[in-house]
Amino acid sequence: MKQTIVRIAMTCGVLAVAGGLVQAQVNWLGNPGFESPAFGKTTNFDLAYPWQNDGVTYTNTGLEDTGAHSGTYRAFEMTGDDGAYQITSYQMTSGDLITLGWYALGTWNGSSSTFDGTGTNDPMQIVGLLKASSTADPFSATTALAVQNNGVPGGAGWVFYTLTYTATAGDAGQYVGAYFDTQRVLGNDPGAWAAYDDFSLYVTPAGSPPTIITPPASRTAYSGSTVTFTVSAVGASGYQWKAGAVGSGIYTNLADGGQFSGATTP
Repeated sequence: MKQTIVRIAMTCGVLAVAGGLVQAQVNWLGNPGFESPAFGKTTNFDLAYPWQNDGVTYTNTGLEDTGAHSGTYRAFEMTGDDGAYQITSYQMTSGDLITLGWYALGTWNGSSSTFDGTGTNDPMQIVGLLKASSTADPFSATTALAVQNNGVPGGAGWVFYTLTYTATAGDAGQYVGAYFDTQRVLGNDPGAWAAYDDFSLYVTPAGSPPTIITPPASRTAYSGSTVTFTVSAVGASGYQWKAGAVGSGIYTNLADGGQFSGATTP
């Protein structure tokens, strides 16, 4: 029997207390996917401006034109080496919601490229938000605002992570930025690697409408099969999935029941 592929358009309304559907904001990070310069594999981050080296040890760390999440390039870092940081031109205001997003991938734990991120020798990402009094500050003069450190699995593809921080009165006027580093789950001996790609840093001022960080991805499936759509947003108080004919621009609210579930969840 010939199977039929059905195409529909899906969107998700992201709601705030005042309501409204909004678009994604501007990414304040420069060179977020490490696509510049296109010089092939490079050691350290000297050429990846506005990313900069956050230390001095770069034995086998930098940019490489293989296995990127999108585009051609990705950052890679060996445990025991130093990482990179970037200070944006955005000066924070009290109440700003800062959202950092990125993709990470464990690539080698010293003996295998397949691991769950919990083993002693598995790579552990250390990714965070920082503040600085000047866009020209060295890493040693910056202050960490929030950090995520966890083992990164290998062999299962890229994983998307987010980290949020709400600026305080003490942060007002300071420049916000981001940094990343790689260690082992236990210790920091060299010989394990993780890769990073497609960073984003969004700012949602206090009282702003919600912001869609990751819109729903397209899916193709046979009629009668199950597909799942997800959306990532900040500042949202509710969600509403809608469906419509491809290209029509007309969407109808979905409700739980029958063939649909999760109609008001992300």
